[in-house]
Amino acid sequence: MFAALAAGAALLVTVVWLLVSDRPNLAATNPTGSGVVWEHGTGTQTPKQPESVSFTGYPSLDLKEGETTAHLPISNKQENGFAIKYQLVDETGDILWESGLIAPGVTVGEQKLSRALPVGETHATWHMTSWTLDEQPVQLNGVDTACTITVTAA
Repeated sequence: MFAALAAGAALLVTVVWLLVSDRPNLAATNPTGSGVVWEHGTGTQTPKQPESVSFTGYPSLDLKEGETTAHLPISNKQENGFAIKYQLVDETGDILWESGLIAPGVTVGEQKLSRALPVGETHATWHMTSWTLDEQPVQLNGVDTACTITVTAA
């Protein structure tokens, strides 16, 4: 079931930021991946801004009645270079599950929902945001994708 969810449910959503001319030194490289670009010779730093960040959305989730643990391979691709935070929110705005900041190259395989859902379909939204890898992370951008949670009788 895990392999089927991983293969069938992953939806790649690519968010592309258009660089604007008033942002300083966005083309500079950052070999440490720290989320900060040092401007050589100036002693100043500017936030590192990605040209694009890949988020993986999950359009469906299947649970059994009374079950509160989901098993999706929630991951942050290594090439992103930024942390990603996931939130699964139902149609009333209640947070069903929320990750911490997931580092690049890390997968979270189990999600403990805040409550059991009723039998049937629940419409939810994945809120996915990218964050710098600094000691004090800064939110950069994000995307929302729809998710249908189907709960079957036990």
